[in-house]
Amino acid sequence: ISNAEVPNFPQSPNRPMIIIFSAFLGGVFGLGWLLLGESSRLNFRSVDEVEQITRLPVIGSVQRVRTKNRSQVLDILAEDKTTPFTEAVRNLRSSLELAGGGESHKTIMMSSCFQAEGKTTISISLAMSYAQMGKKVLLVEGDLRRPKFKNYFDLPTSGGFVSYLQGIESLENVVSHNKLTGCDIIMSGSTDQNPADLFARADLNRLMEEMRSAYDVVILDPPPILLVPDARLLVPHVDYNVLLVGYAKTPRAAVKRAMSVFKSSGRTLDGVVLSMLDPKKSNDYYYEGY
Repeated sequence: ISNAEVPNFPQSPNRPMIIIFSAFLGGVFGLGWLLLGESSRLNFRSVDEVEQITRLPVIGSVQRVRTKNRSQVLDILAEDKTTPFTEAVRNLRSSLELAGGGESHKTIMMSSCFQAEGKTTISISLAMSYAQMGKKVLLVEGDLRRPKFKNYFDLPTSGGFVSYLQGIESLENVVSHNKLTGCDIIMSGSTDQNPADLFARADLNRLMEEMRSAYDVVILDPPPILLVPDARLLVPHVDYNVLLVGYAKTPRAAVKRAMSVFKSSGRTLDGVVLSMLDPKKSNDYYYEGY
């Protein structure tokens, strides 16, 4: 019987093999979890995703503007015309011009599925961008339920779009000019009646034609199209319908539902804007600046 020899290395446990195997399993599970998260994600994080799901042209993508109050957005647009935000708005304006096939769309409605998707800020910014081209622009606050223009403009709120819809006031009497934006603006006004009833009773064909005849560009900022019926009543009367989709926010199912609402209202959706984009998280290269 030979004497037992003490091995130089322990036979068990095989620590190097355990470490390699654990690292392999961790990588597999990590990759699987990442792929599962991407496949089950219910919102949009890139222009490509929006185009694939909607089969519609993405005519612009605009990043989020972080300010202490909304009125500061106007100062940013007026004072610094080379920020990524202002350039994105110009790109959106150019897309709308090109979408007309050489003939500009005179009436544009900026819709969204829900609140807080950047609709009002982008509507105002787009109107200001058109005005900087020398266009005569009318910006209409079409949300009679939760008006927000008062957060941006120090303008009279009486009368407004409500009086125009009711036929109480003429177009000239409900318009106020804002020097900073260079636009004429119609504030929403106030009413005790249901806004949907006001829109349903108004002669929208005549009113829209009157605005179209008096201005180069008319931009309407209605309430979210999935929350109340007001915007649906305006859909057939405008030249170009835009839907804003909030980056990493608006559910895909909501966008599909909105597309159906547009179709049932007599018009298909014309274009989509990816809004409130976070340049630190997005892979879209044009948000890096130039």
